[in-house]
Amino acid sequence: MVYYQITRLGYFSPNEVQKSIDWLAANPNDTMKFYILPATLAAFHPEDPHTFPGKARKNLATDLKGTIAYTQRQLAPTTNWKEHSLKATTRANKTPRRKSSNLRFGVPSRVDAFTYLATALIQFHKRTHITSKGTLADEFKLPILNMCDVLIRSLLTCASSELRKIKQRQEDVLASVQTDWSSMFKSAASVSGEIEGQPAPRNTILPHWHPLCVPPARTCPTVLGATPVDATRGLSYMEITEMSVGKLPLFLQWATWSMQVRDENMTTALYDMLSGLAKG
Repeated sequence: MVYYQITRLGYFSPNEVQKSIDWLAANPNDTMKFYILPATLAAFHPEDPHTFPGKARKNLATDLKGTIAYTQRQLAPTTNWKEHSLKATTRANKTPRRKSSNLRFGVPSRVDAFTYLATALIQFHKRTHITSKGTLADEFKLPILNMCDVLIRSLLTCASSELRKIKQRQEDVLASVQTDWSSMFKSAASVSGEIEGQPAPRNTILPHWHPLCVPPARTCPTVLGATPVDATRGLSYMEITEMSVGKLPLFLQWATWSMQVRDENMTTALYDMLSGLAKG
């Protein structure tokens, strides 16, 4: 917990960021990863640029020959990690900062990251063991929720238009595949009654819905476009920034009205997401 707080407050040097990433790459099965990962990602979370944590993060972001060069090399698609989904999660913070022309390629590549986050959230939400070697400390569950909250907010705020394009493209692909399957079935049925199944197209949007199913209860109102119930709690810089733009409520409206009933998986995920936002 102390390690996480040190990072969150901006006292994380470029060398410490590199050591944390190296540790994650080498120890994917260690239960400590659920503590090291949020701390590492917190080093890049958006903060008020006029505060000390904000200035510290700016220094990391502008350290082109050090931090930036290292993370680009260590998190590159060609770099092998023992656990690909953990690498994708560590890399997820880079997506919102990319140019829009590259986002449609960057967002789909983060599918494993959100699948990984969703699995972690479901495990601790059910109060089960993360591994056979230990459990997640109760006091550290909120930092993990906050980590997911920031990643989701950043992605939806900065890349919502690209997500819409990806979803539309997937629906077109799915419709095309269903048409092909129908044609193949009719053709094969007349010969042998059997056809060889084709793998369904990979759904690159569905995993983004699941981490929104169990957000911190205190942040649910701001995601829905309302003010927090607890007036004594100050808003984070990310919440203030998003509320001034209002993209999260618009994204939820679009996700609801654009949903096709025939897509059972997406409909179920949407229901889980909205019910999670309703109660946290």
